[in-house]
Amino acid sequence: MGKTTSQLAIPKMEMSFEQTDKFHMLDHAFHRPVMSITAPGGFGKSALIANYLLSRARQAFWFNFAEKKWSLEEFVFLLAEGLGISGDEDEILHIQLSILESIAYWESPLSIVLDDFHMNESPEIPAFIHQLIQHASPSINIVLLNRTKPEFPLTKLKIQNKLVEWNEQELTFTKEDTGSFFQQENKSLTAAELDFLHKKLGGWPAALSLVAASLKGSVPVSSEILLEQIPFKELFEEYDPLLKEADDTELSVLYQSSLIHELDPNVIEELGIDYSLLEEIWLNRTFIRHMDGAKSYIPIFRDYLYQKLTSLIGKKQMRSKHEAAAKIYERGYQYYFSFAHFLAAGHFEEAARLMQKMMNMYTPEQFLLLLDGSLEEICPAISTAAFSLFLFRCVPIALLQSYIEPIKKSLASIESEAIPFHKILLRHRLGLVLFYSGEIDDAKELFMKSLKESRAAGSHDLISVNLSLIAQCCRFTGEIEEGIQFARMALTNAEQFNTVDSRMHSSWILTELLLEKKELALAEPLLKDLARLTEEYSDEGAKVYPLIAMGKYYRLTGELNKALECTESGIRRAKKFMLDTDLGWGYLELGMIHLELGEKERGIEQLKKSEKHFSHYRYFNQLLQAIISQTNSGSNAVSAIAERMAPGLSVSLLGNFQLMHNGNEISIKRKSSMRLMVYLASQYGQKIPKERLLEDLFPDGSYHSQNNRFYVSLSALRKSLEPDAASGRQSKYIIQTGESIYFDDQDCSIDLKRFHSLIRASFPSQEEKIANFLEAETLYSGDLLTEFPYESFLEPIRDQTKKSFLDILEEIGLYYWSIEEYTKAQTRFDRILQMDEYNEPIYWKYMRNLLDKGFIKHAKDIAASMELKFEIEMGVPVKQKLQTLFDFYR
Repeated sequence: MGKTTSQLAIPKMEMSFEQTDKFHMLDHAFHRPVMSITAPGGFGKSALIANYLLSRARQAFWFNFAEKKWSLEEFVFLLAEGLGISGDEDEILHIQLSILESIAYWESPLSIVLDDFHMNESPEIPAFIHQLIQHASPSINIVLLNRTKPEFPLTKLKIQNKLVEWNEQELTFTKEDTGSFFQQENKSLTAAELDFLHKKLGGWPAALSLVAASLKGSVPVSSEILLEQIPFKELFEEYDPLLKEADDTELSVLYQSSLIHELDPNVIEELGIDYSLLEEIWLNRTFIRHMDGAKSYIPIFRDYLYQKLTSLIGKKQMRSKHEAAAKIYERGYQYYFSFAHFLAAGHFEEAARLMQKMMNMYTPEQFLLLLDGSLEEICPAISTAAFSLFLFRCVPIALLQSYIEPIKKSLASIESEAIPFHKILLRHRLGLVLFYSGEIDDAKELFMKSLKESRAAGSHDLISVNLSLIAQCCRFTGEIEEGIQFARMALTNAEQFNTVDSRMHSSWILTELLLEKKELALAEPLLKDLARLTEEYSDEGAKVYPLIAMGKYYRLTGELNKALECTESGIRRAKKFMLDTDLGWGYLELGMIHLELGEKERGIEQLKKSEKHFSHYRYFNQLLQAIISQTNSGSNAVSAIAERMAPGLSVSLLGNFQLMHNGNEISIKRKSSMRLMVYLASQYGQKIPKERLLEDLFPDGSYHSQNNRFYVSLSALRKSLEPDAASGRQSKYIIQTGESIYFDDQDCSIDLKRFHSLIRASFPSQEEKIANFLEAETLYSGDLLTEFPYESFLEPIRDQTKKSFLDILEEIGLYYWSIEEYTKAQTRFDRILQMDEYNEPIYWKYMRNLLDKGFIKHAKDIAASMELKFEIEMGVPVKQKLQTLFDFYR
């Protein structure tokens, strides 16, 4: 009996893991007489059932048909022994009847597990199993574990409501299962790592075990670690001998099929791949998924095949195959897939052409599919950096701006999620949209956040491009030294982790920053690297910028013929793609070269061409208008200041209100128009419902009267701001959309906006953060709009702004205490108490810091002031606490 018990015992599995949700599903499934689980190897069928039976302490007899070729006699006698039935070997019919009688009255829960039942070779065993099912009591169930559908009347059992069927979809690990499994394995994963692993491994249980065994220490998970450190080849070969046994023809079609994301038979046949042979190879294979009627590979297996194909035929041939796939998809009106394959083929000219077609067809919501990382899944060859830098040069700014709200909504819907990779991408790409829209400060802040998250995710490609784009933001905000630091960090990361696509962009940005500083000797070797990278790089369109940078270098060194040659070469490339930003920068530099040559008329002609391409890019257009204005006035247009320009309209809200245009003060004489101006400007960029605005500014009288007064005030305000505008509807600043009004801050400078961007930014170091706070401190010349003390609509904004200012003063003060610059620290704490006389926590912090550093007299002065304010004026006892504090330090 002991031998029988060990033969029928539930096997012990390496992967002993409780999957709570699946176990609850099995609790219900085991109430049916039969459960059939059919899935390829590696999906954990046996492990799931064994672990479930052990966790529920359920009696079970386990028959393994892969380890033994069972005859009916062997099966029957072993089952009989397990049930406690004895008999002679020549009485098999009697034994069978005894088994059927025994199980008919069996009371305790019992499972009979037939593992790898698809490998059964006895035609008699299925018939006997069917008898067992018909006679068994409700306490007994039969579990069939198969890689392929067994020879068994499952359909009949399903009709009789006796069967529960599962396949690989039910066995696939959810993200929560994956997280719980790694916790059990004592492997600590960040949210980003978990998200990456779940998506890449497709929830395949066997792969999870291999990853857990292979990951050493707390190393951030990235594609490099997965593909280089984990022996997936051995895993695939273990679960699928095909990879070891297949001939060259079979392997060739398997490798070539990895080009396609969804394994569409029509596309595969058009690519010249033998689909019928593929179907034979795919039959019941571990690495195939059937989702929503389509076949696809488990992502990590597709990566493995794709790398094998690349190593066999080389990158040039791979690009040709992607080009062929792109044309096939375009003929089938599948532009999304076609666009992806053109990018992977390096045919950026074709990708740009297709982009124009897609923009006319898709809504912004549909277009978001391009932004959330799904395109990179379609083609493993697409670099995140190359795609980001290419996409936003393709899309006109007017259309780009229509994506801002949909992207923000998409981000808001997933903001509570840990750090899925598509959230990092969306934040990064929203930053790019805002950058091209002229919201440089907001773009920089988003790149900073994406940088932090991409570091957590271990995405070196995205780290490099975020660093590079932060440097580019610094170029336009005039923070040249900071930009140089970020550009150098981007280059270091690109070289360390071989992120080729971002290396050229980083080199170009660093070159531009050095040219801004006239550091020509430092820029020269970078230009040589750029020339080499330009020849190696597949994005023909991206070669425009290095060529223009070379033109600028030669212009600054006085080699104007070389400058013309490089810049005109860049423009010729740009014309192939007809992308506005490329042509805008090209003609801008060409115009400046002609001005340097003394060819004013020709220079202005080129600048006008640039103006045409920058017409929708408000920020870049401002830079251009400054140069044209200076050229027409006879001043030196070719100067550093011509590269950047302060916006024409300047609004001061901190302290006293002031409105300036190109250095001249604007006076708003109508009181109601002035109130409307401060109302809108203090809530810059926010759409305000007209109904709320009427209630706050024009509360008295009928609705008709309110409406009239509003439109009179609005008209007068627009006339004050833009006296030359043909009509109020053409205002650049006061915009009405439907029943909402807002102040468009893109074409102007607002001290409150700058204050917010400075204090909300994130920086790698405390020193850089304090530098921001110090600049914000200089902006705060007084509480918000002090001339309007009784406007209720300003109170919440004023209070919040003041609180933010007091908070940064405290942080600046504490920083100065930490570096022993005590006078500067005391100045900040004194200012806090001047502005907020009853800020009790600050009194205590201030006095403790003073006493720590030995400033006894100053501490006593602060204590006397606190006693006066709290104990004498307010009746709040503090004298005893003060005495205790000083006694402690004494």
